Amino acid sequence: MGKILKLRAPESNLEIGNNTLIGRSAEISDSTLELDLDLELALNFPDTIGNRKVSGNHCAIIREGDQFYVIDLGSTNGTYVNKQKLRSKAKVPLVAGMSVQFHPDLAYRVQIEDSPTNSHALLVGHPGDDIRFFGRSMRLRGIETDLNYLTEALVQSGFRGNITRLFDEEATKANTLSALERIAEETHRDRRLVIPHTIFTYSGHGMRGLSLNDSRLTPEELYERIERIKGKKAVILDTCEAGYFLEGDIPLNTLVIAATRSEKPAYEVRVREETAGIIQATDDGDTYMGVLMKELINYFRLNQEDFNLAGFKHYIDENRDRFAHKYKFQSPIVAGPTFTMIVPILGNGN
Repeated sequence: MGKILKLRAPESNLEIGNNTLIGRSAEISDSTLELDLDLELALNFPDTIGNRKVSGNHCAIIREGDQFYVIDLGSTNGTYVNKQKLRSKAKVPLVAGMSVQFHPDLAYRVQIEDSPTNSHALLVGHPGDDIRFFGRSMRLRGIETDLNYLTEALVQSGFRGNITRLFDEEATKANTLSALERIAEETHRDRRLVIPHTIFTYSGHGMRGLSLNDSRLTPEELYERIERIKGKKAVILDTCEAGYFLEGDIPLNTLVIAATRSEKPAYEVRVREETAGIIQATDDGDTYMGVLMKELINYFRLNQEDFNLAGFKHYIDENRDRFAHKYKFQSPIVAGPTFTMIVPILGNGN
């Protein structure tokens, strides 16, 4: 699991899991962005501890892997580690048992513990009805395989216990919107300083929206619910005409991976898992998968140590030929900010 930094004091307790700006009136702005610290949260000290002795942007706590560091940002009264005043901009590692002071009269004791999961995933798959079109069934054959591979990957990445699957008859518009609303409530209920990570995936038919068991979910309806969810969000759409979800405003802090451009089809192919764990398209494969989901799982497996969904864009560019099969070519799109997992995908959980 990932780690969380706990700072304990008689009058104040803090829990920090991401890069955090600390101060009396801390605010991530253009000036703090120039520090190049990739700050994600701002923590303001309450008046109850006499915060006038704390500077507006006093210091930052940053995380590199499982190691936390404190950096004084030129504060008026200084930042202290084990009663030693830090030089401005010096990066000092924090180790369990140390004392840290941002306030002259309040010393925190450092604890570093395993972080409880603060991640959520909603996997929706709708194969469609068994309608014949030119003698061929329109029911997709690889949807359940897509969901199974994704579930395996997410369980091993720290989402265990927070994965919801809606497949076939359960994949209704009402169930999907209800599940997204529940996730939004849970992310706002969690008061820890650990940024929630939420992944929404859809596999199935699409035509300017997502085809569900009872009706169609439009981009506006999906994004209205995604907007309510606190933290980082990734929306992965393995469906035809997925590019329509990129034509409007994408919600804040949301990465979108679309299987193809507007008015373009997405495909599923027969696949076989190779000895090295890479899933290949093949004419004699024993199962089916969506082309996007096949390569997304391959990307998970090839990037176990440094997993960032935004990096899938570079992977696409390097493996364009892998998205072509039987002369049918897909052009996936990745748009939005970074989405770095809390712990490595398909790691050993340590």
